Amino acid sequence: MNYALKLYRSALSANMVLGTLSEEEKTRIENHVSCLQAYAAAGRPDMDCEPLHWYYNAAR
Repeated sequence: MNYALKLYRSALSANMVLGTLSEEEKTRIENHVSCLQAYAAAGRPDMDCEPLHWYYNAAR
């Protein structure tokens, strides 16, 4: 999960310089960061968190 957070944060940082993300893409990535941080803090999954859906579906 730390890798995913670093990847998303890197994309947001790059966007600050390049400005290539649409507002929709930027908002989606910010939401991914927020839900993964919440999961890391609480230790339980929020099933509205898209990256966690991907992880749990891939683990099956």
